[in-house]
Amino acid sequence: MPPTLVTSVDGTSIAVRVAGRGAPLVLLHGICADATSWLPVAGLLKDHYTVHSVDRRGRAGSGDGTHHSLDLEVEDRLAVLGLFDTPVPVLAHSYGATVTVLAAARTEAISRVVAYEPLLLPVGGSLTAVADRIDFYVEQQNRDRALTYILEQFAMPGLVDRIRAIPVAWELLMQNIHTVSRELRSLVGVNRRLDDLHAVECPVRLLAGTSSIPEFRASARAAVERLPSGELIVLQGQNHFATLVAPHLIANEVLDSVS
Repeated sequence: MPPTLVTSVDGTSIAVRVAGRGAPLVLLHGICADATSWLPVAGLLKDHYTVHSVDRRGRAGSGDGTHHSLDLEVEDRLAVLGLFDTPVPVLAHSYGATVTVLAAARTEAISRVVAYEPLLLPVGGSLTAVADRIDFYVEQQNRDRALTYILEQFAMPGLVDRIRAIPVAWELLMQNIHTVSRELRSLVGVNRRLDDLHAVECPVRLLAGTSSIPEFRASARAAVERLPSGELIVLQGQNHFATLVAPHLIANEVLDSVS
């Protein structure tokens, strides 16, 4: 089935891949990825929900605009939510989770959020410097080194080898590595938007792994402190890419939270 296309505020087409049966559930991926990164989780959920997996702008079935910003990503999310007549739950990861919690502050079209490791606080070092290094590797046609570098910066030691051991996942992340630098730059100063979360009306379950960098757990705690109906679930031994290496844990959190 070809993806459904919606048009965002700047005219960019956003692709939504639909599978499964039951009530709708929207999935929003993180950095380096596209909607196919959700296949391990979606495979566990498609008998319970009609899963709508979004390709964020600039990759796979979606188009791209002349410039990029966090606000445009939020607008993309609002456009996708316009597909539904009633509020729907959203499962989101990483950058997509950041976008989702900010979108939830602007709309009543989300019934519940399950967000795995949004980044809402500054990280050690400069996001701009990391973005510049990624751009350098991409310009040198060394996507493998660019991906290794970003994983080393934002994930646990040893994760590179674990992801490499899943060839389809490694190729997917390399394919989209060129989108990472602009997304990192868009997160500079994102902590100034934390207080926007006071306006979120739906329940939000924040997930964070004990083996990810501490900033992800700190971001989740900061969000819970501001959300009117927020909770934090810590997943022991999991890293930033639990969506790929432990999909059953993520699916179980959705089934528990949304059902």
